[in-house]
Amino acid sequence: TVYPVVPPHVEYELTPLGHSLTEPVIALGQWAQQHIADIDAARAAFDAAQDKPITLHT
Repeated sequence: TVYPVVPPHVEYELTPLGHSLTEPVIALGQWAQQHIADIDAARAAFDAAQDKPITLHT
């Protein structure tokens, strides 16, 4: 909704399609909370691997 005022004022609202994402987004957040330890471990392993030099075999 756009309001004809100075300074400009706009309000945003989800469409019905946007509202249909509520359940999947909540499920994704819950999954992330349940697996935070695994996510942190995977990040640490990735970061550790980045510190090692890459060896190319010919």
